[in-house]
Amino acid sequence: MKNDNIVLESIDEHMNGLIWFLNHDDCLAEALGSNRSVKISKQDFMETNKKWAAENCADLFAIVLEKKAIGMISLSHQDASSHIAQIGYWLGANIGIKDTQAKLFNLSWI
Repeated sequence: MKNDNIVLESIDEHMNGLIWFLNHDDCLAEALGSNRSVKISKQDFMETNKKWAAENCADLFAIVLEKKAIGMISLSHQDASSHIAQIGYWLGANIGIKDTQAKLFNLSWI
C-alpha cells in the first residue's frame, strides 16, 4: 500500500528499525506504557507479534517513509461478515506526527 512517500510493508523486513524505536525512543515507550528497563529482542518481537496477531485476528505492517520504518500499524479484530476491523498504530516520537498521520490516513490510497 502506498501514499505519497509512505508505504506499508512487512514487519519482518523492518524488524531492526521497529525494535530500535521500541528500545530507544523514551517518549514512545512512555506512551505505550512499556517497561523501558527491559530491552526487546528480535525473538521477543517476533513471538509477541505472532501471538498477538493470532489472538486478535490481526495483520501487522511497518509504516515506512523513504525506505525507513517509522512506526507500526495493525488491522485487528477483523470481521469479514460485517466488514469491520480496528486500527491501531504507533509512530516514533521524532517523526513529524501531524503530517505523517494526515498522509497515512488519507483514504485515497485504499
